[in-house]
Amino acid sequence: LNSSARRDVDFKYTIFVPKINERAEQWDGWCMREEEAERIFGADKAFHMGLLPSYLEALKSKIESRRSDLQKIWYHKGLLPPGEITELLSEAQARGSASCLELPRQLATLRWRKSAAEVACMAESASASAGAIRACMAASHPEVREHSLALLFEYEARRNGAQRLAYPPVVGGGVRGTVIHYSRNDQRVPGGQLVTMDAGVEMHGYASDVTRSWPVGGRFSPAQREVYAAVYEVHQACLKQCVEGGTLRQMHDYSVQAMKTALAQLGLPPESYTRFYPHALGHWLGLDTHDTPLVPLQTPFQPGAVLTIEPGLYFPDQEDIPKGLRGIGIRLEDDIVIEADGPRVLSKDVPLNIEEVEALVGSNL
Repeated sequence: LNSSARRDVDFKYTIFVPKINERAEQWDGWCMREEEAERIFGADKAFHMGLLPSYLEALKSKIESRRSDLQKIWYHKGLLPPGEITELLSEAQARGSASCLELPRQLATLRWRKSAAEVACMAESASASAGAIRACMAASHPEVREHSLALLFEYEARRNGAQRLAYPPVVGGGVRGTVIHYSRNDQRVPGGQLVTMDAGVEMHGYASDVTRSWPVGGRFSPAQREVYAAVYEVHQACLKQCVEGGTLRQMHDYSVQAMKTALAQLGLPPESYTRFYPHALGHWLGLDTHDTPLVPLQTPFQPGAVLTIEPGLYFPDQEDIPKGLRGIGIRLEDDIVIEADGPRVLSKDVPLNIEEVEALVGSNL
């Protein structure tokens, strides 16, 4: 927020910050002072939290006496404590003196479409994740440990400015790559097997979420290559649909049909697609990895919307699956921002096509 940008807006902005406890600061570090909150957040007035009950009681009294010029009260139902705040809402609703509006849905709409500054933060975050996965690919070799790759990812990402992981990384070798959110990361990956890494970081509060699958020995087997090519084709087709006016729902429906065709070509029943492609094509991305869940998937894309696309195919080691496909799991995920002239891939620094992947794997040994 910028206070100088708000002077023409007819409202008062009051913020409450934690009450200063010097003993706690000695252990846990600095807390924001009231005058700093006014300067940093552009508030008209800041108070410590200890004054919130009396502030709300005064506001409630004004509503009761109809002396309040309050027009709207924004609230978060799931976070409301009992007491003064719920009483204030009840009084305002009973007297019809102010509209009481739930905050989460309004915030979701604002968060969904990113500003240029937010997109810049997300590009940094995605670049850190992509660079770290690239380093993991270059360091891969037969018998590499899953946890070694997970540690290398975090080291490289933090070295490039990431503040923290966005979620526990998925590093699944072989058949473990068919487990969508596998996170034990405690096995070796023999030569001839794939490893799937799904990992992301937070930078300035904004998350990234990137996934790649690659052969730890540096070469895809014919079956691995065939599955990878099918997933890659769906990824590229969906990327072209990331344009203004498109929707995540439409893209997912397209990906389902494309995966059915791929399964038929691989000798598997297309009507069983949910067994081998059990998740959505993508999700919104932002301050959370799965951001703004209140924004429907059928919402038409607008410039500034950021999403992931992550088609995948997963074949567990089971007898009814063709032997050559058993244990193959492949997911390819990128972070995309919608722009007026088309999609921009924020995670482009880590390769996707087969030849570039094979050239990179093991290149730093």
